[in-house]
Amino acid sequence: MNKRISRTVISLVMVLVMVLGITVTAMADENREGAEALSEAVLEKLPEDLINYVVVSSPNQSLGDTQEVLIGIGNGEKELEDGILTYENTNTGDRYQAKRDDKSDEALSFKIDYDGKSEGVYKLISLSYTINGEEVFINLSDIDVSATWNVDSESEADTVEVADKKVKMSSNNKAENVDLGNKAANGKVVIMLDPGHGGSETGAAYGRLLEKDLNLTAAYYCKQELETYANVDVYMTRYGDDYVGLEERTEMARNVGANAFVSIHMNSGGGNGAEVWYPNYNYNPTVGEIGYNLANCIQNNLVALGLRDRGLKIRNSANGSTYPDGSIADYYSVIHNSKRRGIPGIIVEHAFIDGDYSRLCDDNFLRELGIADATGIAQYYGLNQGEDLSQYEGAFDANCYRYFNQDLWGFTDQQCFAHWMNFGIWEGRAGSPVFRMSDYINYNPDLVDVFGYDFRSYARHFNYNGMSEGRRAIDSFNVESYKNRYRDLRNAFGNDLRSYDMHYIKNGIGEGRETLGYENELVGGGVTNLWIFDFSDVYDYDYYRTVYPDLQAAFGINDTALLEHFVNFGMSEARQASPNFNVRAYASRYEDLRNAFGQDVKAYYIHYITHGKAEGRIAV
Repeated sequence: MNKRISRTVISLVMVLVMVLGITVTAMADENREGAEALSEAVLEKLPEDLINYVVVSSPNQSLGDTQEVLIGIGNGEKELEDGILTYENTNTGDRYQAKRDDKSDEALSFKIDYDGKSEGVYKLISLSYTINGEEVFINLSDIDVSATWNVDSESEADTVEVADKKVKMSSNNKAENVDLGNKAANGKVVIMLDPGHGGSETGAAYGRLLEKDLNLTAAYYCKQELETYANVDVYMTRYGDDYVGLEERTEMARNVGANAFVSIHMNSGGGNGAEVWYPNYNYNPTVGEIGYNLANCIQNNLVALGLRDRGLKIRNSANGSTYPDGSIADYYSVIHNSKRRGIPGIIVEHAFIDGDYSRLCDDNFLRELGIADATGIAQYYGLNQGEDLSQYEGAFDANCYRYFNQDLWGFTDQQCFAHWMNFGIWEGRAGSPVFRMSDYINYNPDLVDVFGYDFRSYARHFNYNGMSEGRRAIDSFNVESYKNRYRDLRNAFGNDLRSYDMHYIKNGIGEGRETLGYENELVGGGVTNLWIFDFSDVYDYDYYRTVYPDLQAAFGINDTALLEHFVNFGMSEARQASPNFNVRAYASRYEDLRNAFGQDVKAYYIHYITHGKAEGRIAV
């Protein structure tokens, strides 16, 4: 550690202890609390890469002061390189970044001034740094670090607190992918798509086309494609023909913790081709860098469609407006407002509504534009394609969805699921032969208060709970009717209702089996098999329910439940379930069995099934 850093550590720690009255405690290397939630790869590097302490020099400052922040990282065995510290004025919501001022083997120091900034309570948000060439991003709130201070403000600031536990970290693949403190707490990439214009604001118009409609369609296709990737949440500023204010759009992005704001537009004016506008490098240069790289990925995919490459562009303010630091602001409102909120905002001008008119009249081309956007976003953020569809089993079956929707035959499983979520549900398409979203909601109103419009949660609920509970999920399939209709299925599945739903999806629909009309009628007689064990030698469904009216009242025509009662309770209670077997008579007749089984009544039934009948023993 160099002398400057050493002196800074000592002085800052003394200020922290004296002024704030707290002690900075280094996180012990052997402390594994909370490590179960981390992946093995992260766990392996925790001892080297953890944050040991965070020190803020002063709890109260004026606009002319300079705040010093010192962050201890690792154990000195790896090379600690550049770092970027993100902080926020909690009064205005503006976010800023400070580059590393100095470093040692075990610490990074930062200096924060307030040129062009406002008074208020400031808070540390996140830290990105490089250690041994690997990019690491940390939301400080994830490790329970709360560091705030006053700048000419009467508001009350918190002190610095460092929890005595390991750091939860995520590594970025590329240096330019440094998050600006907006990453969602669940670790997903969050994208806000902004279909430009809407409502009374139509945008450009040519022939029969309105820009607002084209923007919305392309954005939907982009959302659909993006959601075929894992670890991404996608939102839109509008889902219909609605007017949304420019300031409101970027505020929505901030509220969902967006990593990027992508505004979808079509150009006009007699040209042709695609271009993307990205932020300048003023005020928050990292936003400009991320915006440029994201724009470049999207532009490359648009040009691959055969569109003319009109390049990547910056436009500065025409009236001299500036950012809080006095630097020239971006011209476009959504880019300007996104940057003030610490979010890279870009505008994608996909094509010219007049110059590329014939192509824009084709819905397939709009789909290609949306897919190109999504592909570029996924490439930049390093997303891997593939949501875990097994969590929606029963509610969604890709093979069935393709088969019954011939317009989707060329879609992959992931694309089919994304189509169902974004379009199919609203169009009333069934996700599987036993599940339609609108029907499930109508049949189960108790779920509405829990899930609202979170359609994924309904689908997961049906998979993990609904099928087993026998909940109705579509007008055309009733699991009780299906169960009552087929004795072979009852013998195979018993009272496992989920298996009946899954059988119909995988086999029954192809076999043409009936699904309705047998809710109150049992076909084929009662089952005698349970756990692949045949109880027919000691059990008869009609006899058992006739002899014991209490059971008939309890189970009705549910033959699988009646058999389960016999196996779990009836045998132990010495109930007679067949005219051909009486357990008391069987036990009384054979002394060798009484010597073997004594008072274990159930054992006499099992003996007769497995040995007694074959031995010719008398059972009545």
